[in-house]
Amino acid sequence: MNAIVGVTKTQLEDHYMESPLDSTNIGNANFTYSMIVDNMLAVIGTIIRAYASVPNHPLRSFNTSQTANITNRALIPSTDSTSKPIVGVYGAITDASTGKILTKQPMQLIESLLVGIADTSVKGTYFYYDIAEGRLIHTVTNAKIDVVTFDMATQLALVASNGDAPIPDALFDLAWTGLVASLVVDDEFAQQAGVYGAYFQGELGTVKSGASSIAPAPQLASSASPVGS
Repeated sequence: MNAIVGVTKTQLEDHYMESPLDSTNIGNANFTYSMIVDNMLAVIGTIIRAYASVPNHPLRSFNTSQTANITNRALIPSTDSTSKPIVGVYGAITDASTGKILTKQPMQLIESLLVGIADTSVKGTYFYYDIAEGRLIHTVTNAKIDVVTFDMATQLALVASNGDAPIPDALFDLAWTGLVASLVVDDEFAQQAGVYGAYFQGELGTVKSGASSIAPAPQLASSASPVGS
């Protein structure tokens, strides 16, 4: 988007190679540094929520963490064990002490087992769970849920420290095309936004379908000027 600060080749190269990038080396009157960063993180959040909303999506593991311990009948928290917001659907539910995966069963069966276990009429160990009105019903002492998280404050700090992006490299094209498509002022860059926006929405749908790879992004000429002979 011609947002690198500088007027000479040397200035442009020096600022392009700065690490981390900041407002002294990237941004212009149309697209300031903060605007670029905010749009980039909004796009990345959209991507993460896309595969987080699909059960058993192979990319979920890139952002997976766990909740704190959840006792029987306790409300399921809205954050993981480090207080980062949970996005998408829940993953595996496990016994907090053994890591054994719990199996979903009807709540009536679980309640009956709990009564039987309490009065010793039912022997054995059971690894069952159900969810009712936001509460986790289970047969173990404590359970945990595998979850996907996305936290804007954490990502802003990573940008400032030149940290790793929270998405796999396979989705790089999806991230930058989504960013370019979101950076439009009046009618400037409308052509690029249209092409990249269509690609972004299409391949975001591919991710939502359960795919872990996407098609390469389309390439546009950097200038509309005709090539001279």
